[in-house]
Amino acid sequence: MMDKFYENIPNSSLWTIIKDFYSGLSSKVKWKGILSHSFGIKQGVTQGGVLSPFLYKMHVNDLLENLKSHNIGLKIGTTYVGCTTCADTSAFLSSDPAELRYLLAIWHSKRDRVTLHPEKTKAVILNKSEKLDRSKLSWTLDNTIIYPSKETTHLGIMRLELKENNLDIDARMSIASRTLYSLIKTEVHGTNGLNPATSFKISQYYVLPRLIYGLESLPLNNSQMDKLNKFHLKNLKSFQSLPIRTANCAVLLLMGHCLLRQKFTKGN
Repeated sequence: MMDKFYENIPNSSLWTIIKDFYSGLSSKVKWKGILSHSFGIKQGVTQGGVLSPFLYKMHVNDLLENLKSHNIGLKIGTTYVGCTTCADTSAFLSSDPAELRYLLAIWHSKRDRVTLHPEKTKAVILNKSEKLDRSKLSWTLDNTIIYPSKETTHLGIMRLELKENNLDIDARMSIASRTLYSLIKTEVHGTNGLNPATSFKISQYYVLPRLIYGLESLPLNNSQMDKLNKFHLKNLKSFQSLPIRTANCAVLLLMGHCLLRQKFTKGN
């Protein structure tokens, strides 16, 4: 892995920093309150590190380029999107089951010591045709047969055969509600709590990102967007101790904020 970093990082100073950071790393295992002896770490990247996803993709870049060169998988115009990758999480996209089987075979060929975990690999058919018989579809990894499932989670976003938008929105609102309730101890609420501006600022950093995470990638319709806006406006009214019947424009004007619809537009 370090050899690939050296070949692909043109800045010698950056290469030296990465080399020094990964040299002499050691770790311990804690089990039932007892620490093991330290042992050296000779491979891999640090978990949770800022540079780790970038460094890992640099390691598997040859494999990604190989898939692209075979010209198999989906494309958006002339842009290849057959193997979208974030760190060690990959999604193989294809409209042909046989083509998808070929993608899996290339990736699982143990090139660069990169393999797929059969138990963590899921297959989901999106926009399934009525003529498609799912019982005839299967893929094999290390003698493990993978059948299409009705749902899976990819990068924290639910992917389903049908109505995935509704489930994702409900899940996001549930997570945002739990986050908001956990902040009650810090007086992030309306009556007798922090001032509205402070509560809203905390909400912007902790609640709002969890509410809208990943939704910009989904084709939301007006009713789904209205559902998110109502949830968001309800929180803003709570921060300001305003009745539910208060006009939405007044709530937004007092907080100097916009609807989530405009926030998605600005983000894109």
